[in-house]
Amino acid sequence: MEVDGVSIHTILMIITPYINIIKSSKPKGLAIELRVIGCDPDRAEERARKENYIILSNSMNKPHGMRECYIRDNNGFCWVPSILV
Repeated sequence: MEVDGVSIHTILMIITPYINIIKSSKPKGLAIELRVIGCDPDRAEERARKENYIILSNSMNKPHGMRECYIRDNNGFCWVPSILV
């Protein structure tokens, strides 16, 4: 299925970068998204890489006015540090 020429799978990957994990694994934090407003996503991403967490989506400015990244910790929880841009 497509919306304006873009596949639904692509849209889901943009909206929910961990959609493929949902299909294939069952960690205890599966599909829980914990947003941390006011936490610098660039610094959080750097620290997460040092801790060997999985970066689901690199830090980037989003159309809704936030800079954010998606980080999956070792328990399967998805952390989304974000700041206003």
